[in-house]
Amino acid sequence: MSDNPYQATQFMAVSSDGGGADPKLDRAVSMLHQTKPWVRFISVMMFIGSAFMVLGGLFMMVGSATGAFAGGGFSAVLGGVYIAMALFYIIPAVFLWKYADRIALFVRERSTGALASALEAQKSFWKFVGILMLVVMAIYAVAIVVAIFGGVVGLMAG
Repeated sequence: MSDNPYQATQFMAVSSDGGGADPKLDRAVSMLHQTKPWVRFISVMMFIGSAFMVLGGLFMMVGSATGAFAGGGFSAVLGGVYIAMALFYIIPAVFLWKYADRIALFVRERSTGALASALEAQKSFWKFVGILMLVVMAIYAVAIVVAIFGGVVGLMAG
């Protein structure tokens, strides 16, 4: 293989019998196999984090309803926000879980279909994260504009 970046893409042979069709492929399989536990770990941590966020949100909502927290309704709203945020953590956790499963399938089968499936799961994760980042950045932009507007109105009224 040459170092020409403009050369047409070459595909490696992938055997379905689990044999080493290509040493480069064996290395790729090994790297994906080593990546799988970390993908699974991050997925599990995201599920655990989501569970803690839901528990925290419920605690805030119950505390607000019983009058245990100062601020009353604000604690309930904040608890609802925590629960909503937990849902946004569950979705990428599921994508990562599927990615780890599909890596395991590829390591077992070494088929192009299993590789494509693993890469598709990875793509789905990054697509969701990218869209979520755009949404968060838009929310930040709106919050900054609202804060500036509120500050100007506050200065003019005071």
